[in-house]
Amino acid sequence: MNQTNKLSGEDAEMAAGVVKEMHPVASPSRRRIIRLGASAVPVLATLTSQSALAGQCISTSAWGSDQISGSASQAARHAGQGVAVTTGWTITAWNSSSDGSGTAWEAFKSKYGINSNPNSFTFADLYGYVGGTYMRDPSSFGFVSTAKVAGGLGNNDDQSYFLVAMLNYAVGAEPPTECVTDANWLAIVAGTYPAGTPWTVNQIRLYLQNNYIVQA
Repeated sequence: MNQTNKLSGEDAEMAAGVVKEMHPVASPSRRRIIRLGASAVPVLATLTSQSALAGQCISTSAWGSDQISGSASQAARHAGQGVAVTTGWTITAWNSSSDGSGTAWEAFKSKYGINSNPNSFTFADLYGYVGGTYMRDPSSFGFVSTAKVAGGLGNNDDQSYFLVAMLNYAVGAEPPTECVTDANWLAIVAGTYPAGTPWTVNQIRLYLQNNYIVQA
């Protein structure tokens, strides 16, 4: 299946079924988590580059506390408390210059009223279109401002995961707020989350990748 294909209704139903099967209902709170997970699928279905449910994500605060404590028991407690999430468009999708119907670049161009071919977009262009509130200047974390975006992303580097997350947010393909609140995401972009010891780009990448928010 093409990476930019969307979830069909049948796929979404199957995905929701997988979540329920993996996590039997044991309490009203657990039922609420499952309902939240299932409801996230159709919301992101029109924006996903994956053909099935990717996995579950936990909140930034829970993730951070797990990393700080290094406690296997604490991580295990959080592991069963995630919210079902499908990724936004993948790094591969944004690395392409395709801007046909249903592609990442078609959504980006529509959002910002752009007619140019994505082949011409530089990292500086992206920052100019999106603005400093929702995007950190790509040159500040490793990208060359004048380099072209299409073909310039890597599938295994920290900065590409972070940039793709910002691009997905820019076109409305953000994860459920139970995983990343708007306020926390803006703080991550600004380099101020968490207060005191902000995450590095590598730590941001680990959160995005391991919680299925961005995939290669």
